[in-house]
Formats: sequence, structure tokens, C-alpha cells
Amino acid sequence: MRKPYIMPCSLYTLYVRCTNRCEPYFVLMKQPMQILCFLLIFSALGCLGDGIKKQDTFKADGDINMSANKTDSVPVWKVHFQNAMKMSHLDKDTIGDYANAISELDKAISLNEEYSDAFHYRAVLNSLLENDDNAMADINRAISLDKGQKEQLFVRAALFAKKKNYVKAVRDLDSILLLDLHNAVAYHRRGFVKIQLGQEIDGCKDLKQAKKLGYPNEKDNTYEILCE
Repeated sequence: MRKPYIMPCSLYTLYVRCTNRCEPYFVLMKQPMQILCFLLIFSALGCLGDGIKKQDTFKADGDINMSANKTDSVPVWKVHFQNAMKMSHLDKDTIGDYANAISELDKAISLNEEYSDAFHYRAVLNSLLENDDNAMADINRAISLDKGQKEQLFVRAALFAKKKNYVKAVRDLDSILLLDLHNAVAYHRRGFVKIQLGQEIDGCKDLKQAKKLGYPNEKDNTYEILCE
């Protein structure tokens, strides 16, 4: 049986449950259901995938499933981390082995408690498994170690939005835009969150700016549907 397409989103469980209902409406452009699905999928800030560092997931494609006694040139904690990335499939449209990936990250952290990426990705995986309190603790630890990289802030903003703490989600998105003024994804996510807060004018300004910067793509009509 072919695996279903799984979007690595903070609302991925809800997305999977409504995918069959939503997709026909996306195709047929039925606006009321399209808007509902936009809000279901993006109201919690869209994808945790915004917080995935591409270089890390690409490294996971290599031959890194090494045992602990074959790591002369690679620290053992790094092997556990890379194995977790390979198991998680965060860069692919398939469901990964999240539980065992978390177990590998637990081992990496036990050996190196200062490695922020291990906390970062354990937060992502915990959220995918609906362990949001653990996810929040992990991403806060990652941010404290790295002073808040934009990928980490995307993850925490997604978690805040998932808990409907939209004010704090906006703050983290504001911080991303301070680091990267032209980050179209941050404008896009912040636009949806502001609309959830009832700030439709400001939210639509953000969606318009995201579109101007080329996100999601020139064919996307989210702004026109929600704001015009």
C-alpha cells in the first residue's frame, strides 16, 4: 500500500484526516472549503518544515548507519544524530520512524548536551508525535544554546500557534524578520497568524509582501482569496 503524502506540519495529524476532503476542493477551486483548509493547515503557522535546515537533512542521505565501534573519525554523538536524521525522513514526503529517531537523539544529547541541533530536531519530532510540552522544552533549550537561529524560531512559532498563543508566535516571527528582512516565508506565516488574531489588514499586508517576495509561488492565489 502506498504511503500517504504527509506534510511535516504542526497540524499534520489534522491534515491527514482532512486531506481527502480538502484536495478535491483545492483542485476545483471551491473557495469556501479552500479557505477552511488554508486555515486548518496554516493557522498553526503552516509547516514545522520551515524549521528544517536543508544541509542537515541532505547529510542524512549518506551512508551513516554506523555502529558505535566504527566511529574512529566521527564522534559517537554525531553518529546518533545523523542516524536520527536518516530515520526521520524530514526532507521527504513520507512518514519517518519518529519514535526511534527520538531515541537516537536522546543518545546524542546524553553524550553532548551542548549540541543545539539535537534539541532542535527532537522538538520537531516530538511535535509531530503530539508531545508538544516536550517539544517546547527542547526548542527553548536549542534557542538558548544558539541565541535563536531563524529555523529554531520558526519551530517555536509553530508550537505557539498550535497552542493558539498567537501573540507569542508573532513575536518569534518578528524576530525572524529582524534577522532576515526579506524572509518571504516569515511574512506568509505571520500573515496567517495575524488574521487569526483578527488583524486582517496587517495580516493581508504580510501576505501581500510574501507574494511580492515570491512566496509561495507566482501561481498561488492565497492573498486574492483571503484579502480581496
